[in-house]
Amino acid sequence: MKDRLSIAWLALCRELERHSLDLLEEVRLYPTPLARCDVQLTQLLEERDEAFARVRRANELQRESSGLSRAAWRARLLDFVPSLATAHDPALAHACRQLVDALEG
Repeated sequence: MKDRLSIAWLALCRELERHSLDLLEEVRLYPTPLARCDVQLTQLLEERDEAFARVRRANELQRESSGLSRAAWRARLLDFVPSLATAHDPALAHACRQLVDALEG
């Protein structure tokens, strides 16, 4: 049986993946023709890149977890949480809160 922290971490990883794929699809479906100064597209591309960077970091953390003590793992997750603040997605924000609650509990 998985503990609360493991469940919250896996849920967060799923939400990070979903969020990044949603942004990828949004970029793919962005209306054309594109203006050279399309600020909304530039912002969307930046959000997509940040989302995929968070997924990569989560994957790195997952790989590192097996070699860490429980305390070190918790510390790494606490360091990771602030990087999620830039994601403006309610489901991702909820998963992040669940992880923080599990870390504090």
